Amino acid sequence: MKIKLITFAAAITICVSLNAQAQMIDGVAAIVNNNIITQKELLNNADAIEKQLAASGKKIQVSRQEFLKEVLERLISDKVQIQRARDVSITLSDAEFNSIIESTAKQNNMTSAQFLENLQKAGVKMAQWKEEQRNNIILGRLRQKEVEPLVKVSESEIDSYLSSLTGVTVAPLEEFNISRIFIPNGGGDLDKDALNKSRDKAQKVLDDITSGSITFEKAISYYSKVPESEKQNEIIISDFSQIPVEISTVLLRMQRQQLWPYLIETKSGFYIIRLNNRQNNDKMRNKAVQIPQTKVRQILIRVAGATSEKEAKQRLIDIKKRIDNGEDMATLATLYSQDGSAMSGGNMNWVSQGEMVPEFEQAMNLLPAGKVSIPVRTDYGYHLIQVIDRRVKDVGIGQQRETARRVLTERKTEIVYQDWVRNLREKAFVDYKIK
Repeated sequence: MKIKLITFAAAITICVSLNAQAQMIDGVAAIVNNNIITQKELLNNADAIEKQLAASGKKIQVSRQEFLKEVLERLISDKVQIQRARDVSITLSDAEFNSIIESTAKQNNMTSAQFLENLQKAGVKMAQWKEEQRNNIILGRLRQKEVEPLVKVSESEIDSYLSSLTGVTVAPLEEFNISRIFIPNGGGDLDKDALNKSRDKAQKVLDDITSGSITFEKAISYYSKVPESEKQNEIIISDFSQIPVEISTVLLRMQRQQLWPYLIETKSGFYIIRLNNRQNNDKMRNKAVQIPQTKVRQILIRVAGATSEKEAKQRLIDIKKRIDNGEDMATLATLYSQDGSAMSGGNMNWVSQGEMVPEFEQAMNLLPAGKVSIPVRTDYGYHLIQVIDRRVKDVGIGQQRETARRVLTERKTEIVYQDWVRNLREKAFVDYKIK
């Protein structure tokens, strides 16, 4: 990373006085690759944050120079990403942007003119707001193009995720024809010697099958301890909820006619598995299960940069007071929420059980319809949550799995995204110009 730091701390200190601010207006704060951040832009962003805090009766908790430095670093990060978006030809036309505003207004039962008028009445600087929203949309498209392809979610991850959801039917979209040998664990953790003997016995059976000393079918007859009625050479697995998760996870990784080369250890004992065949299970694909869904709205304040843990939480406490006093949460979400739902007034539409992170979902599930939560902390920051409505919907297994894939992709993408931004920032040329 190439950075030229020109007496930064001393230079920032100049910003404290009003006269110094006036002198900064037309200057350059930093050069970022082929872009500039003006001193006016820096001060405008700093002022916007200060006004949000002042409206809540709060002040910046760090020194002025540290505060401006944090704001500048956040602007640099945004500029680097916007530059990357231009490099890969990601744009947003005026027609597209106006269409998004129109759609957002319609969701809030307003015309575009009414929506923008409400923002102006709330004290929003429209030019700055529109630029921020355009950038947010462009950065969302950039993330979708550059980061999401780096994230992969396996079928076993989807099964594990669905298995964790209480009351949700779990089934694979394939049928698995398997042969298996089961050897009990001889007492498990309560008897270590017996456990080790069982493991050694199972390993010897597996080694004999692998070497050809005995066929799988004969090993089933000689060694498998499942009930006699279940000692058939082949069984069909079509519902993962009926078998140990250790086995279902392995099955998804196996090929036809494959003998799994390792023992599969479960709570009750050891399995040796051979996958004879796997095929599409169209009946399960079309089977519907009932999924609880919640229509929800949120305001998110992230804990990052110039916003400390305490400040983020306090900002939401103050916003909740305004909602309790009759202000519209959708309008406040558009003004203050720091996520992609802001343009929709914080409306996240219908979310299924397990779609949100656990802390968010737990708070959401306890809320009566129409009520707004206290600030809820998750890995994303602090949330205000409002439940708009609830329903139970029939969802096919295929759709259920696609929803699970989307949820897991989003969670993994957030982690990869932070590393991606950090790497992009480190490669950028940054020349600080503040004097």
